[in-house]
Amino acid sequence: MTTSLKHNRRFKISMPLFQLMGVEKARQTFYQLAATIKKVDIPIGSVRNCTVKTAGRDTPVRIYSPAGEGPYPAFIFLHGGGFVVGSVEHYDGFCKKITHDVNCMVFSVDYGLAPEHKFPEPVEECYEVAKWVQDHAGALHIQSGRLAVGGESSGGNLSAAICLLARERGELSLLYQMLIYPGLDLASDPAGKVEANGDCVIDPGTLKWFNDCYLKDSSDAVNPLASPVLAPDLSGLPSVCMITAENDPLRAEDELYVRRLRAAGVAVCHRHYDGVMHGFINMTGLLEEAKQAQEFVCEQLRQVFDR
Repeated sequence: MTTSLKHNRRFKISMPLFQLMGVEKARQTFYQLAATIKKVDIPIGSVRNCTVKTAGRDTPVRIYSPAGEGPYPAFIFLHGGGFVVGSVEHYDGFCKKITHDVNCMVFSVDYGLAPEHKFPEPVEECYEVAKWVQDHAGALHIQSGRLAVGGESSGGNLSAAICLLARERGELSLLYQMLIYPGLDLASDPAGKVEANGDCVIDPGTLKWFNDCYLKDSSDAVNPLASPVLAPDLSGLPSVCMITAENDPLRAEDELYVRRLRAAGVAVCHRHYDGVMHGFINMTGLLEEAKQAQEFVCEQLRQVFDR
């Protein structure tokens, strides 16, 4: 199923040229931008921070729990930010909304950022956290076998990648993947992506810089764990919800992934939003579409967990 929400307005925000700032300044600027977004604090049972021992580091994880003892379904959320910027803090309100509206536990992963942690480290790290959640279902008060994963932008890339890895290794059972305008093709020329989308406000140099920070070598770009849309076989993957935005240089690769998943027999729900840009879902203080998209995410997860 593909649905598109249309209107005549075109929403744009000037995006900074992160590639001209250097890593630390880019992170500070992203944090400042995120801080300007109005957030609604939704009451839930509890929020606590913990660390999960993974192969490369002690990974910070923020755990959101509904009121009550559970057990609950679990949703692993991976934040966006081009693999270089962003943190669990920027998506705190969104994770609280999911926890409250879906009545599930949310595990928001503060995975290692590039260039300090390059591909495939974040993929393996997020996979290990997901495996830890599954393996400690009883202690965490979650329902065994009711584990979904998802994320925004680079977090969507990592979500798709760990689903491929889970299928390959056969030791992690994921019920669903929520992909919010993910970057799925790091091999294609960013300039071509931007040129194909005349209303896009993301500079191609920024996309290239993110990719260069993340990848150890340009040859890594064709690895399906870096570019899931290039995976030769997509059969046997968990069902997918894909959210796309009109003014987004990643739209074409996301739509291609939808087509390839469906051709491989994977159930896909695709919701497209006209007139908005990459990153819009967190802009609930500015955009009605952001509110609608967050509601849609919660609705889809409720349906999955209620089956």
